Order: sequence, then structure tokens, then C-alpha cells
Amino acid sequence: MTRMLLTAGAQIDARPKGGCGHTALQICAMLGNERLVEILLRKGADINAPAGVFRGRTALQASAQHSDTKLLITMLREGAEVNAPPAEQKGRTALQIAVAAGNTEGVRMLLDAGADVNANPKLTEGLTALQEAIRISDLAIRDEMIHLLLQAVAYTENHHTMVKLLVQHGAGINGLPSPHHGRTALQEAASSSFIQLTQYLLDHGAQVNMSAAHIGGVTALQGAAIHGNIRIGRDAISGAAENGRLDTLHLLLNYHPDTEEFEIRKKQAAKLALANGHLAIGRFLLAYHKHSLNV
Repeated sequence: MTRMLLTAGAQIDARPKGGCGHTALQICAMLGNERLVEILLRKGADINAPAGVFRGRTALQASAQHSDTKLLITMLREGAEVNAPPAEQKGRTALQIAVAAGNTEGVRMLLDAGADVNANPKLTEGLTALQEAIRISDLAIRDEMIHLLLQAVAYTENHHTMVKLLVQHGAGINGLPSPHHGRTALQEAASSSFIQLTQYLLDHGAQVNMSAAHIGGVTALQGAAIHGNIRIGRDAISGAAENGRLDTLHLLLNYHPDTEEFEIRKKQAAKLALANGHLAIGRFLLAYHKHSLNV
């Protein structure tokens, strides 16, 4: 039927007047009809047609709600705009829709494709992706979703309030990092040199010596040493050392238990600091002993 109508001249991207409806492609994406989506795309349907004015969805936004990610993969492969504007009324970004649906795999895919975690909430009724995550009733999915978003979010000191809100709503403060370039909340805060946020997380039970992600990860101490946004595998102490963050380094050293592992990480951090020209910090770490912190 679809082919027959298109052959007869039906306008493939037509929608009701006033911009409040959906294109055929958007409807098929909402319904999860992979076969019709493929047909419409082959016939030239506009994959980036804007969302309808009221509760509209772009094709990608419509695909983001489905736990089966085949449609989402198709949309991204065919060039769908991952950060397309939401509908003017009751709109949501593709990332927010995936979060609200509890679609963790979809969220990962969208983040990998460059979805904006910090999309302007004024365009989405004041909601951010993190706030959408708080609403998820399934605790396991909610914690995983919050952790994914916290890892991806571009931290500013203003996120201190958001992190407090998440913790108050039961967010797992020691959620494991993604194995690829992931970080715990503490590792991220320490790496970004947010002292108040680091202190808050530590005061609320964040584990200072949690292991770094296997690939591209950092511990909290490495992150603090590295300073700023980390791009290579480090634990938190090494992160702080590599980027010359003596203030964050002191904080993490104070909370880290005096263990054999601590000595190993301290030496690794010292090497990173020295390699990056932070000679004073490198020497400080090499000479540091637990009892010397307050000397």
C-alpha cells in the first residue's frame, strides 16, 4: 500500500497544516515499523524533518523510545541529527526520550553519537536528561542511567546542586564506571578539580580507591592529579598529580586508606606529575607518608 501511494504521487514528507502532525517516517518510527521505515528512507523521506509543534518527534527522537535499538541504529547510520531541536510544546530531545523509556542501550548509543547531556532545559519544560533519569521507577535502571549521564555530563560547579539532588533521590554514589573511558562520580569530580563536589561525595561515602575503568579510566586520585578533563587511563590520585592539582591531591590522600595499593598508586601518580612538569608535586608524592600530611 505504501509503495502504491508513493508511486501514485503521495507527498512523502507531508503532514497536517499548522505543523502539529507527523510525517509518515516519524509515525513509522514511533510505531517501530522497521520495514516501512526502510521503504520510506529508500524513497527519499527526510530523516531530519523537524518535530511537530505539539508533542512532535523527529524520526530519531521517535526511535529512541524503543528498547530494540535496530531503528535507532538505522537512523544514526542514515544521518539523523542526534541533537535536533525538540517540539516547541511538550518536546523532548532524543536523549531525554531514551532516558525516560529506560532504554540504557539507546542512551549509550546516543551519547556515543554526541548527544548533548546539557541540552537547554528551557526547550524541554525545564527538564534535563538527569532529571528525567530521577523519575525512573525501576531502581536498577535508574541507577545505571544516572551513572551513564554523570559520566557524560560536562561538569561545572553548578552541577554540585544536581549531584546533591541525585544522591538525595537514591543515586548510587559508588556506581561502577563503564569499562571504556568511564569514571565514577568521584573520579569525574576529582579530575575536574571541583573541590566542593569532591568533598561532598567523600562525605557521603564515595570510595576513594575504586578501580579505574579498564580502558581510558582514572581513579579519583589520578583524576585530581591530572587536572581538568582526563583523556587517558588514570586513577584519581594520578589524575590530580598529572595536572598539578595539589589541593585536590591533599583531599584524596587524606581519605585514601594506608594500604600497599595506596603506595603503588602514589608512585604511579608521582611519575605522571614529574612527566608533566609538576616537579614539586612529584617530589611531594615520592616523599609522602600518611603521617606527613598534616606536617
